[in-house]
Amino acid sequence: MSNSRQNLRLRALRSLLFVPGNRPDRFQKALNSSADAVCFDLEDAVPIAQKSEARTVIGAFPMSGPAKVGRFLRINGLATIDGLRDLLALTEADHAPDALLVPKVAAPREMDLISTLLNGAPPLIAILETAAGVEAASAIAAHPRVAALLFGSADYCADTGAAMQWEGLAYARGRIIAAATAHHVLAIDGVWSDVQDDEGALADTQRIRRLGFRARAAIHPRQVPFIHQGLAPPTAELAKAHKVVAAFEAGGGAAILVDGVMIDQPLYESALTVIQQAKL
Repeated sequence: MSNSRQNLRLRALRSLLFVPGNRPDRFQKALNSSADAVCFDLEDAVPIAQKSEARTVIGAFPMSGPAKVGRFLRINGLATIDGLRDLLALTEADHAPDALLVPKVAAPREMDLISTLLNGAPPLIAILETAAGVEAASAIAAHPRVAALLFGSADYCADTGAAMQWEGLAYARGRIIAAATAHHVLAIDGVWSDVQDDEGALADTQRIRRLGFRARAAIHPRQVPFIHQGLAPPTAELAKAHKVVAAFEAGGGAAILVDGVMIDQPLYESALTVIQQAKL
């Protein structure tokens, strides 16, 4: 496994809070939130007329800090002038971010370009937000510099015409989880867009956890606690996992009935995963 993947795994990332790159007044507030990482955004959150200013502002802000809070950066797409300017600025920066988010990735060759220009890029988080990107998810996840896949659900819906609802997102989410799992990288779900709907954020996060996601992006600090709560195994599920592990191990690894359910090696490993999640 590459160093980039090990680094991101060691962070046990659950929440990634975006902050607009043209709002330095919000930087420290974001870092003081309970988010596992903060992403300084040069792309969607910044108007075109302010991208140059935002690039300068972020360039003056230290990209290193306490290890418990990751400092990530989202650049503009590589097919744009601003994206190329972002990369040029990174080649001249004193410190690299802990991870670099790349929007609208459609092919692994885009990761090659970044790695070449930055001469050893930081861990890359490929944002899949088009039909082409989702279809190429496995090839992108296999790139040695890619440490995570992030689902850009809003742009994906705009590209495909899918509804911004569970049914419209199910295929892409499943494809991203399968690709990330197959190549041992992290799968990060997109944001819950209604920052006032706390109950919805929690319920949807619990649902994506059951689908296989272990991390989620946020656009407001108030969403972070609901992400952490939603990604944590429920008490009853955790208790059952402990029961399954204890029984299976006591039986010496042979298949065994637990509460009427036959437990074999795969179910034992799933229970171990649940216990590990609870420790995050």
